[in-house]
Parts: sequence; structure tokens; C-alpha cells
Amino acid sequence: MVNYWLMITAEFENVATLQPQGGCDDPSFTYFFKVPFQTSGELTDKETCVALERSVQIPGSKGTANLVQKCKFCEREGTVSLIPGKGKHSPRNSVKLGSIQD
Repeated sequence: MVNYWLMITAEFENVATLQPQGGCDDPSFTYFFKVPFQTSGELTDKETCVALERSVQIPGSKGTANLVQKCKFCEREGTVSLIPGKGKHSPRNSVKLGSIQD
């Protein structure tokens, strides 16, 4: 399993906080990613939406993920699981990188 951190940087001016409206762990907030497939290295053509509140069964497994997607090149399935409780923001360090979602 590979873990990615979503990191952003921004310069704030008259902004108190930068995070999803319901907080970093807002289950209804949708993230849009171009997802790389681990085996082929190919990125998805379009952005893929992932949210904490959406969970699907992983085929051939007892587990669930927030996204299950098949690579059009190698035909293998890949999964994305968001990890609640890992997101945080740091408005005082406006130019530093901050983790929104691990």
C-alpha cells in the first residue's frame, strides 16, 4: 500500500483558515485527483472524485475503499482510502506546506 499526502501552499491575506467548510475530516467534502496507477504509472485521463462518506466494496476482498478504479492500460484495479483524523491546517504559517488530507 502506498500512502500519499495532499499538501498545499498558499499566501494568506485576511484569511483566517483554509480547509473544507466542515473541517479537514468533513465526510461530504469531495476531493478531485488525477490518480496514478502503481503498476503502469499512468495517470487517469479525468479527475476522479473521492469523499470520506462514499465507500465501496473492494472486489474479491472483505475490505472497503473510498474509490475502486481499473487501469485502462494494465486492467488492474487500484483503490484509494482517505484516512480520517489525519488532516490539519496551519493558518499561522501561511507560506509553509500544510497537510490537508493524508
